[in-house]
Amino acid sequence: MTPAEFRRLAGQKESAAAALVADAGRLRAQAAELAGILDPLIPMSQRAWIGPAADDFVDQVRKHSRGLEGEVQRIRSIADDLVRRSDRLRVEAVELRAKATVAEQVAMAQSGAL
Repeated sequence: MTPAEFRRLAGQKESAAAALVADAGRLRAQAAELAGILDPLIPMSQRAWIGPAADDFVDQVRKHSRGLEGEVQRIRSIADDLVRRSDRLRVEAVELRAKATVAEQVAMAQSGAL
């Protein structure tokens, strides 16, 4: 690969890393919106009615709330993974730029030897 190709590939990796970080941020924002979204239903329902139907409603809300919290954790985990991938891409970009520099130095040394 030529130095320019190394640098082009490094730039692509940097762009991909930035996109992953942006995606992770959007996922975290969505997870924050989902977290606890059902919690207000329980106190509201307890003020509205009592009895077996109300108890069943509260049980269902708690069940779905736990499931939703599991999904929130899964989304956060995916966001964390995207950030880790972004970090790896940035390291690869640094390595590619270093290779470009070395390739340029070799080319200059060879042209000077001719």
